[in-house]
Amino acid sequence: HITAIFNECESRVKEIAYRHKDLTDCIVLARGTNRATAFEAALKLAETCYVKAEPYSSSDFLHGPIAVVDKGTRCLLFAPEGPSFNSMYEIAEKLVQRGAALIIVSDSEKILALAAEPIRIHVFLDDVISPIVYIVVGQLFANYLAQAKGLDPDCPRGLSKITITR
Repeated sequence: HITAIFNECESRVKEIAYRHKDLTDCIVLARGTNRATAFEAALKLAETCYVKAEPYSSSDFLHGPIAVVDKGTRCLLFAPEGPSFNSMYEIAEKLVQRGAALIIVSDSEKILALAAEPIRIHVFLDDVISPIVYIVVGQLFANYLAQAKGLDPDCPRGLSKITITR
């Protein structure tokens, strides 16, 4: 079931990543159980693509950081149907009003209609399970974006498999 989901959207994710190979900074948003998805996707974009990716919970983003958004600001949103959907839809509308270019990963046609780059998940997933699928889409995006930039996502600069903590 999960493999089918990825097979359906992987070519679209790759297409979008290659179109955005000039990406140097972006905002990554989600809420609820997918808040961690936003943070992990931003980390992968930073580590493998050297993109300054700023992750936020959509609720936190509305109270100040939204001020940085203007025409052309690129935002990656993870917005599955579920308890957090209405707040994600609300922020997507506000971002569009400010001229942001949205890449949205969702199972909802309603919010995907606001996206410059929609990534459709064709299956409704329970809120508890959705982060497992949505983060893989975020990781695929980072992987293909790194490749589009001519980078090796498996060998990012400055990263070591061993971390010494003192």
